[in-house]
Amino acid sequence: MLKKWSLALLCLVFCTLSQAQVQYKKPVVYLTFDDGPSRDEVTELILDVLARHNAKATFFVTGARARANPEKIRQILEGGHALGNHTHSHGRLTSLFDHQVVQELVDTNAYVLAAGGPMMNCFRAPFGATNERVNNLALRLGLRKVGWTIDTRDWDTFVDPQQIAVQLEDSQNQSIVLMHDGPKSRWRTLEVFTQWMEDTGHTYSFEALPDCSQPVTETYASIDLPAARHRPVVAQSIPQLLAKLRAYEISLLPEVVAQSGIKSSTQF
Repeated sequence: MLKKWSLALLCLVFCTLSQAQVQYKKPVVYLTFDDGPSRDEVTELILDVLARHNAKATFFVTGARARANPEKIRQILEGGHALGNHTHSHGRLTSLFDHQVVQELVDTNAYVLAAGGPMMNCFRAPFGATNERVNNLALRLGLRKVGWTIDTRDWDTFVDPQQIAVQLEDSQNQSIVLMHDGPKSRWRTLEVFTQWMEDTGHTYSFEALPDCSQPVTETYASIDLPAARHRPVVAQSIPQLLAKLRAYEISLLPEVVAQSGIKSSTQF
């Protein structure tokens, strides 16, 4: 009889502890930063804040800024964060022809690879402007669409910093928070984000987006891309980038190449 009571007591204690662990599990929040990496120190300082709080985030970078700041791409990866494709020139994808959409995404992948980064597997459309056509083209490049659930509106210069903080306070389990670390100085973002992390960061678990996460050790060899000042035209850019990326198994739809006016070779 005593043995039965002992087993029942142990079961009660174990169940209570298990319930307590579930009850006190921190909500997971996905911090994301668009438009970078910045040409000033904002990206580095955001990385410092994240490191102090053992937080991971996802940086949706543009090809143009990855090309201009390759060392910051490496710093993001060294911090254990994930990268996402935010197009090369931050254009509205739904207003572009198919081959232009492809070039925006391929160029960005190319310059992240050139910085020693991974082949990205997610993208975020600038302004959130996307549709089924764009999403399907991106999928053929191995890129899945990612949006957000909380827009802090830190990009709007007419929004008061306190309003940014209020948006951050709405974070809950599985929230995807949209912020920016580029292209212009984002000191307001940095100030509000730093204070919010100090005040409430301990109540959350911050993780990189699962759809975008890449192990830091699985990076690809750097690609020697030209440091031209101007973007190459489509007829020159797509074949050159395809030749460099063929080893990473990127292929384009034949109809996309046909739209660009390129004389297709047997590789397509």
